[in-house]
Amino acid sequence: MNALVRKEIRLILPAWTAALALAVAPVWFISVNDLVGWQHQGAAIACYAFALGAMLLGLAPYGQECGLGTFSLLLAQPVCRRRIWRVKMIVAAVGLVLVLTGLAVSYRFRIQELPSREVIWHVVWICGMIALTAFAGGLWTTLLFRQVAAALWFTLLAPPALLTATSKLWEKSSDNIAMAGGAGVLAVYSVAGLFLARRLLLRAQDTQWTGGTLSFPARLGFGTRTRTSAHTGTRRPLGALLWKEFYLHHVSLLLGAGMLLLHLLVVVVRRMEYDPGQEKSSLLALLDFW
Repeated sequence: MNALVRKEIRLILPAWTAALALAVAPVWFISVNDLVGWQHQGAAIACYAFALGAMLLGLAPYGQECGLGTFSLLLAQPVCRRRIWRVKMIVAAVGLVLVLTGLAVSYRFRIQELPSREVIWHVVWICGMIALTAFAGGLWTTLLFRQVAAALWFTLLAPPALLTATSKLWEKSSDNIAMAGGAGVLAVYSVAGLFLARRLLLRAQDTQWTGGTLSFPARLGFGTRTRTSAHTGTRRPLGALLWKEFYLHHVSLLLGAGMLLLHLLVVVVRRMEYDPGQEKSSLLALLDFW
């Protein structure tokens, strides 16, 4: 076996083990006494756990390199970057297929009394789309940010945001059309994410683009203040400490305030769109997930 392939297998092995456990464990440990209820609740839990595992597997190929500080060394290797891309994609794709196969086999042997075998293939198809979306998202976010934490959040939030933005296009259509439309959006996002990840790797530099320094104008009260010796004494030490901490974390506080307003907006939209006499629309389903 090629040394580069062995290295990639060792690199993603922890993430692959976690993904396999998340794919198989919910199917075997959730009670199946109520098979009809399991088709909805149990299958949803299994899909969510599998999505988390697929996301970890998508973050691993380049997230591990960035976390270990070896990404710059990877770029300096006397190996064509296209070859590095192919090796990483083949190893990660094979791992993802094995995880999906483990989910399908566990689902088949665990659930023996389902009213229809089509339910199994339906869950596998949904998990396959989730796997492709999470895998592509993990690739392009880690190469763009080179930080696993930021890549994790963008990988998690980007697909629901796209589905929410496009849900109005087929809100009045049938369930099959709405599902096909959502699958099409996720497929386009996945293909675009893979092309973007490949482009980012081929054009990567040792130091990533940080986006610049985010700061606010001093006229809004966020700028640094010049204090005289009279104000730097011990008359207001608590106030100075609080102001220093607020200035240090003002970006995070503003982002938190924005998240609060966004949650309030979601509550208002759910209130306006709710109709007890009609079935729940795809928009409300996505807002429930939010």
